[in-house]
Amino acid sequence: MALGVPLRETERAVVNDMIRAIRHRGPDSQGVVCDEHAVLGAARLRITDLLESADLPMRSDDGAIWLAYNGAITNFRSLNDKFCLDKERPLRTSSDAEILVRLYERSGISCLRELTGQFAFCLYDRKKQRVFLVRDFFGLRPVFYAVHEGKLYFGSEIKALLEVPGLDRRLDSGALWHFFSLAYIPGDRTPFAGVRELPGGRFLDIDLRAGSFVEKIYYSPEFRTDESLTESSAALEVRRLMRNSVARSIDVDVPVGLTLSGGVDTSSLLALTKELGVSQKIHTFSIRMDEPSFDETRYQRLMSDFARSIHHEILVRPEDVLKCMFSVVAHLDEPSGDGAAAPTFLLSLEARRHVKVLLSGEGGDEIFGAYETHRAFRARGVYRSWVPPCQSPTEN
Repeated sequence: MALGVPLRETERAVVNDMIRAIRHRGPDSQGVVCDEHAVLGAARLRITDLLESADLPMRSDDGAIWLAYNGAITNFRSLNDKFCLDKERPLRTSSDAEILVRLYERSGISCLRELTGQFAFCLYDRKKQRVFLVRDFFGLRPVFYAVHEGKLYFGSEIKALLEVPGLDRRLDSGALWHFFSLAYIPGDRTPFAGVRELPGGRFLDIDLRAGSFVEKIYYSPEFRTDESLTESSAALEVRRLMRNSVARSIDVDVPVGLTLSGGVDTSSLLALTKELGVSQKIHTFSIRMDEPSFDETRYQRLMSDFARSIHHEILVRPEDVLKCMFSVVAHLDEPSGDGAAAPTFLLSLEARRHVKVLLSGEGGDEIFGAYETHRAFRARGVYRSWVPPCQSPTEN
């Protein structure tokens, strides 16, 4: 995106290099569109509407709106029904990307509040000379950006930005300090001084005429106590919400899989697919550890037998983890303290041979407070209530 300076012919070549760097994210098609103010590139993994007509970047019917898009808007079919989009004007595709373009044409960027799912996108309004770079509500899909020589570059992975000639690649020592303290890098910082991460629930509002941009919040979680809820009514509502979420997430045009650890989170999701009557079409993938004290194969098989899913077991040995470590680090882009990264990478390699969509239980601990730190916090409160506070010694 040009921030007050003209684009050069070389910018398109740079974007082509950026797409090649992340082609693994979208191996089915790659495309670039450009004008004198912006160059948009996209690598597509075909999930809904597998035809070339739905490839990215996508243009509106009149060519005024361009969209580079990553992810899945899971309620796109109900949005079409709610706003009668196909009645106003026939849709050219059956993809969620076109629904997003049509919603923006109808409601502007306020359409964000209508969406569900996980997504990251860049929407270029050529008439208004405005660009919106958006990350989903909880930051499930990544967005990184950098400003260099009067232009704003963005990508789904940092490695795409490193293709920009002359970009500041110096290490951000403060970000690394946070990593060694917390085992992750918080906020908008990355390991590179010249690269920033857009937080979840936010978007960049880019004014190409003024050559400026501002970060805006469009969503933040709210925690309100509802004293009228009973335990049974709360449980029923959680079940309904989870069931609907699973139903929307598997409403795609390709085979679907589920990581199955044997724990509560993924077992619940598999049970919901059985309730929806589709579990026998679901591929389940489980890691079988070559170490009895870590192996949970028994519970995984109990659930896969119950749901009659198409089950796959991936044996992971210590030498397998060591062998894939370089590839894991290369794909992460940032340091991570998650010990499950390598086994999950090996599971994903097997899963990609069978499915294009893979559900997981990520986020369950956060939603339901399952981390041991919550238990420790409660224990601290009990301890404080029984043990008198320390008092400073009285001076003579």
